Amino acid sequence: MKKYFILAAAALTLAACSNEESENRVDNNVIRLTANMGETTLTRAGTSIQSTAFEENELVKIEVTPSSGSMVSKVYKAGAPSGNVNELSVNTGGDAFTWPASGTVAIKAFYPSAVGSSTASFSVSTDQSNTGSATGTTDVEKGYKGSDLMYATPITSQTKQSDAVALTFNHALTKIVVTLTKGTGMTDDDIAACEVTLNAKKTAAISGGDFASLTASDDAAVTITAGTGANTAAIIVPQTIAASTNFITITTSGSHSVSYPLPAEKTFAAGSVYTYSFTVGISGITLQSTTITGWNSTGDGKTIDGGTLTI
Repeated sequence: MKKYFILAAAALTLAACSNEESENRVDNNVIRLTANMGETTLTRAGTSIQSTAFEENELVKIEVTPSSGSMVSKVYKAGAPSGNVNELSVNTGGDAFTWPASGTVAIKAFYPSAVGSSTASFSVSTDQSNTGSATGTTDVEKGYKGSDLMYATPITSQTKQSDAVALTFNHALTKIVVTLTKGTGMTDDDIAACEVTLNAKKTAAISGGDFASLTASDDAAVTITAGTGANTAAIIVPQTIAASTNFITITTSGSHSVSYPLPAEKTFAAGSVYTYSFTVGISGITLQSTTITGWNSTGDGKTIDGGTLTI
């Protein structure tokens, strides 16, 4: 009989500890947050940077507004991704957000962390060949990540909960992927040395904190470097580019350049990925196809006749 009492007491103790742990997760009032970006089909090296999740230690801005208070913003850090999810924790030296005593909270989130709901414009880097941290101060330091403007789908009224609040991030701009295949007379080393640049506007206006409806500025187009090699990618702001514009330029190691002119006026939509596939040979560069997909979802391929561009 004594053994049964001991077992029962142990079971009660375990249950009490479990209940206490569950209650503490709520009672400590910390708002737990995670980030996700959905699924993606972009897996080529050099083109899949932060397409499924944030890389570890990337910084995001979180804005929390209690239903009976003012907005407060803090910088949070992404933990190592698990699948397409990152746990978010307050950056070094800060206190995490906590639940208010009553009412709900509204939550907004942005990347890079220098961006927020009051941001009126955003410019991509003109040199995106660097894939370092988005916290850099120069174009080369910011590179690709610093150009990848994202916003989380706003949460307008979140009640207190013990589970983490999931923030779904959306890519606000447009991604251009260029793939090169070796043709007659070219080697793998030749392809690896090819530099790819784009001709597009780099700045977008943001009205009233609406990151889902950006408009390109009236500034002139600039040269944006995507990088070198068989698979490169760069981000541009959503915009319409006129027919015959030399949109993509490929330069070989021998400093021979050829540009791809758009065959018709083209609108590059926010949140979309446009993949241009070329075959590069001694006698010319041939556009094989252009595929258009959603950044975080599978899309139907669309082929455009290109012909041969002679170097």
